[in-house]
Amino acid sequence: MNNQQDKIITHFKHKTTLTNDEARSRYRVRSLTKVISNLRRQGFRIEGQWKRDKIDNTNYKVYHVYDTSDFYPTDNIKVKDCETGEILTWTLTQVLGEINRDRSEDWTDYNASDWCEGWYEWVDGNGYFKLVNLTEGETT
Repeated sequence: MNNQQDKIITHFKHKTTLTNDEARSRYRVRSLTKVISNLRRQGFRIEGQWKRDKIDNTNYKVYHVYDTSDFYPTDNIKVKDCETGEILTWTLTQVLGEINRDRSEDWTDYNASDWCEGWYEWVDGNGYFKLVNLTEGETT
């Protein structure tokens, strides 16, 4: 990750929307479109919607996330194998498989909307896997 990506990730962990003008003025990001594309390739769920400025009559794009507390990539989740020290790249499906495996019939599976809660409740701290903090490169 680079400095601009880190700034945008931090922004989306606290606020749900961002425009190109905001990114330029607050974070000195010249090409928000490029940064968003790179983050999407890494698996972050960021949506975009075209809007029209009523005063200038110009189009602009608003990028948004649905849940700031669950703003993690869904395709490239970095997980550390505590036994080997190896950093693995998992999909959300693999993460959910680890959270929901070997449970009873009465178990309600965690899903994409609550996987972080499930990870920290049932996987993290078991001595096998830890999430890698995306902005600092350290385990959480």
